[in-house]
Amino acid sequence: YPTPERTTTLSGRALTAKAGKTIRLFDPCAGEAEAAGATHKALEKTGAKVMSYGIEISDMRYLTAAQRLTKVINSDCNQVAVSAKMAGCLWLNPPYDYEMGEQNVKKRRQELIFLQEYLPKLQDNGVLVYIVPISALQIKGVARVLAGYMKDLTIWSMPEDEFAVFKQVICFGYKRPGVVQNKELEQWVGSFSMEHMPPSIEECGAQYMVPPIEIEEKDLIFRRFALSDEEIAEQVTKFGAHQQNDWKRIFHRETVGSTPVVPLRRGHIAGLIASGKVGVMNFADTTGVLAKGRSEKVPVARD
Repeated sequence: YPTPERTTTLSGRALTAKAGKTIRLFDPCAGEAEAAGATHKALEKTGAKVMSYGIEISDMRYLTAAQRLTKVINSDCNQVAVSAKMAGCLWLNPPYDYEMGEQNVKKRRQELIFLQEYLPKLQDNGVLVYIVPISALQIKGVARVLAGYMKDLTIWSMPEDEFAVFKQVICFGYKRPGVVQNKELEQWVGSFSMEHMPPSIEECGAQYMVPPIEIEEKDLIFRRFALSDEEIAEQVTKFGAHQQNDWKRIFHRETVGSTPVVPLRRGHIAGLIASGKVGVMNFADTTGVLAKGRSEKVPVARD
């Protein structure tokens, strides 16, 4: 589900960045990018330069998301290559469902799959914003991953009116450089339920600092595994066989320049003129006029 408006606003207030620094925001489940787009704008108010990236499978939602974020790929997220540690802030509002698969085979929950899949895309000391149903905190593995990989972890419920509809919580935390075992924190995460609610995000006074980028734009990998028709055409135009010198020598000899190793004699020049390689001018107009020189052997008697 899209993140509700008030929750988005309050979550954005819990994030900050250093003025003048470049930061990167990543949402692998962008939808129409209402939440990621609003967070992009909120972080820009800190004076930081914000680059926001998203993935969206729906063609229609992609068109809207592309207007709100720096770059969006219209694809199944499983078909997109993304650099590790590419983002200083990971905004993760995953699908709430079981994974697809064969019947009678035990399925995992998408909330856990997306957390495990995309946490490596977050920089060390980067900020995770993880929005899931409160019931997801009891999913086997979710509490363990959050406790093992996150520090300064806090969990908040949506504002009362939005929680009544969506039953969701927001988790904030910094990614640890390495994983640890923290049974006490794991039990704390898993303790929240409809009977034991975390405080409302309206009470959140913390601010999480989004770190500057570690990977420069030129080194960033963010692309589909399979190229679109437009991308294939662009790559062929730039790097196709017709751009190679061997191709030009065979099929477009006139485009390949050369420098003789020794000065040409008159006989050499005459042969080049006769072959059309020298003395030929192609006028690029609508008439297609072609002027061609020719050589003729004329005996001259001298005393």
